[in-house]
Amino acid sequence: MSLQPHMSLQPHMSLQPHIALLVAEQSDLASVLSLMQTCRSMHNLVSTHERSLVKAMVSLRRSAFVSTPSGSILTSLDHERLLTEPTTFEYVQEIDTRARRIAALFAPNSLLTKTLARDRAYAGLPPEQMAKLTSGLQRAAMLTDRLADTLAEVMTANNPPPPGAPDQTNAMVRQAHLSQIEYISNSLSHLDLAFLGTLTDIAANAYFTVHPYGDGDPSPWARQTAFQEALLRQGSLVLWAWMGSAPDHSPSRPERVLKKQEKDQKRLAGYVEDVISAVLDEIDVYESGGGAGGENEAGMLPGLYRTVQEAFARRTGWGFGRAAKEMELMVLWHIRN
Repeated sequence: MSLQPHMSLQPHMSLQPHIALLVAEQSDLASVLSLMQTCRSMHNLVSTHERSLVKAMVSLRRSAFVSTPSGSILTSLDHERLLTEPTTFEYVQEIDTRARRIAALFAPNSLLTKTLARDRAYAGLPPEQMAKLTSGLQRAAMLTDRLADTLAEVMTANNPPPPGAPDQTNAMVRQAHLSQIEYISNSLSHLDLAFLGTLTDIAANAYFTVHPYGDGDPSPWARQTAFQEALLRQGSLVLWAWMGSAPDHSPSRPERVLKKQEKDQKRLAGYVEDVISAVLDEIDVYESGGGAGGENEAGMLPGLYRTVQEAFARRTGWGFGRAAKEMELMVLWHIRN
């Protein structure tokens, strides 16, 4: 099949195929997709080389991962957490979406940044120390996405269950939870654990800013724990659902696009609230089942937030009761040195 460039291309598009592919490898995804729309031959060229282009584009985005996933990852554009294969442009889109959101979540005037500035431990930090703290928390947010992707790994290994097969779905979620516990316990450094614990604490405080405690709610402790657990299980999507940027209301933004953005954000927030409610139910069952380590009498697995604290206590030699305070002190030591 001939892949010679079409003569009607714009001057900047009249490139030999190998040059066009080299340019595509170094471009953002939107530019690559625009390139495909210039003519049929360019669409065919890019489509044919999608796998190699994605590989090159992912290699340029190594900083978006704390560890590169071995396979599929979960999408987070909306409440439907779908599998996306590591050989598709959708995979690159998901990486870019996560990176863009995490950067926005820690922008100077974001809710998380304002919450940090009010926290007794971090208020008044010099700019260079605040920048170092923010960098560590962004890495921790990436870690939550790494934890969330364990479900994608389990689903890929076992094939996604057909609709209407809750037993298979529940078994995969349980297997993913076990993998998350193992990853936290064995693969993270004590500093990663400290930043992960700090992120969940700061995020929970910010969450209560936008979702105040009400009379009909369970105890503040239970809701805070449920939010922290949801963040560790589902990733940075949980932060974005409640603390993400408002839709773009600029005049150039079409009304239909704006309405879709608002609808998607509400559905995302509703999805996260459903996850939090489900964790609250688990907390009730766990507490009624007794036991603390491993599986309790009700067959519930330990929470991920507790696992982070236990892993940190085990790594550092501090008792479990001092884990939260020692995490804070370790983070402060790190950003000051």
